[in-house]
Amino acid sequence: MLECHRVLRSEGVVRVAVPDLEQIVRTYLQALEKACIGDAKWQVNYDWILLELIDQMARNYSGGMMQVYLQKDTIPNLDFVKFRTGSEFKDILSELQLTQSASAPKKTKYLLLNISLSQFITSLEVLNIAVIPS
Repeated sequence: MLECHRVLRSEGVVRVAVPDLEQIVRTYLQALEKACIGDAKWQVNYDWILLELIDQMARNYSGGMMQVYLQKDTIPNLDFVKFRTGSEFKDILSELQLTQSASAPKKTKYLLLNISLSQFITSLEVLNIAVIPS
């Protein structure tokens, strides 16, 4: 915040937006409970909410892993993801459509290391995964 104060113009405003982690964790626990009893729909939703939770706490580039997830050809829980991302969903999809032409081969915005989310979580290590713009 000191740096914000230093560079802020006189009468300027700093807006800080933070995710509602309590709400994300509550949804995570609900998804975990339902996934553990074998609900296939919630097993897929669990994957998203776990990704969202980690991404919101430890994102180190714009869009994060949530944006990478949205670049998949098929999103099995599209309604849940739309609900979770709210009005930002349209903006994210519009941005992705601008970067991907229907006639050109699909290009992802990031080149990712081959690491599974479960390996990342269970290792209990903080990793900086390099992303390289394509």
